Amino acid sequence: MTRARRTRSILALLCALGTLGAGGCGTSISVVTQGQPDGPVIKIGVPVDEPSMGWLHNNTHQGFDVDVANYVADYLGYGEHQIEYVAANAASAGRLLADGAIEMAFVAMPVNPGNDGPLFAGPYLASANGVMVRDDERDTTGSPASLDGKTVCTVPGTDAQAALADVAKGARVREEPGYDRCVSALLTDEVDAVVAGRPILDGLAEETGHEYVHVADASFGVQSYGVAVAKGSTTLAEQVDDALRQMVKDGSWDAAVRDLEAFGGYRADRELCAKRMQSVTDPARGSQQ
Repeated sequence: MTRARRTRSILALLCALGTLGAGGCGTSISVVTQGQPDGPVIKIGVPVDEPSMGWLHNNTHQGFDVDVANYVADYLGYGEHQIEYVAANAASAGRLLADGAIEMAFVAMPVNPGNDGPLFAGPYLASANGVMVRDDERDTTGSPASLDGKTVCTVPGTDAQAALADVAKGARVREEPGYDRCVSALLTDEVDAVVAGRPILDGLAEETGHEYVHVADASFGVQSYGVAVAKGSTTLAEQVDDALRQMVKDGSWDAAVRDLEAFGGYRADRELCAKRMQSVTDPARGSQQ
């Protein structure tokens, strides 16, 4: 593909990817499922620009994060029409919880028991972090070590951003509020790579097109996906853990993982998940607080 044709194709692609960008552009999105609430409403923060994990597409929230959030809300007694989704990610979830704008957040952010921020239940998934590059750079950039001296896009507050410093101390970090902005910056040669959890990257690559971007085989660190609740909400955290425990027990978690794998080709490391999810699968360990 010539550079001119590639540029035209990328501009068209970016127009199409505009459907992903509302959360990353700072717009507040709040969508109640179709129909009128028939009781109290629970506000849940989920990503809106992460195909396969949390994605707002055709005014419908979908993805693995949303599947888990739906299950937990149902376990807590909320019907479909009582769930209100609010755009959130690792950069915004803590503030939204502190402000009371949401009651729970299902986003990829570090699970840090005992800190001054939110409480965490779960985690409900664990994965390695990965690197996404332009397809025409796949032979020269992609391993974590190759990012030294390169400009790398991240979303602040993620495990991937924190782990990057351990594997590529010379990388220049560019923070963006959402992965849609990172993908746009990658396609327009403003950055050399995007780092995130592997299921996030695989979903982004599937939606963007494998002729444009490539997720490298090499990985680094571990990203845990926990449910954040407001500081002091101990009872809610315990209830969420109970819900996640039941989701694993009745097979719904495995079904949701299969759907996740089917979308973008991501393959969950079930051994890693089992190890990181012991607080859910082993009741004796209790909630992470």
